[in-house]
Amino acid sequence: MVKRLGQQFRVTRIMMESFHLYQDVESSRLRSYMMGYFTMMMAICSVLTKLSEEDCADERLKTLWRDLKEYDERMYRRARYGVVGFFTNLHGRAGDKTTLGLYHLASKIFKFN
Repeated sequence: MVKRLGQQFRVTRIMMESFHLYQDVESSRLRSYMMGYFTMMMAICSVLTKLSEEDCADERLKTLWRDLKEYDERMYRRARYGVVGFFTNLHGRAGDKTTLGLYHLASKIFKFN
């Protein structure tokens, strides 16, 4: 998946720009499901960026977060400052190691990758 990081960013951006969840989706259950799914997609982008060796990956992630904030502030706050968003976007070298450690732990528990 790290090799296809650009594709992950593209799909996440398409999903981001498809709806203003809190304005367009009336069903609270559907909105909650879609927000949870979108949050996981943003978390995947964040983790894969940390795993990537691409020089521009960090900048692309910052751009994606900035564009989300400009597109829909409420979606941004939910995705960025919820539990998943918080732990996948820790700052600094220690933050990267913590994020990747949690990713590997979750991978073993939930059997993905």
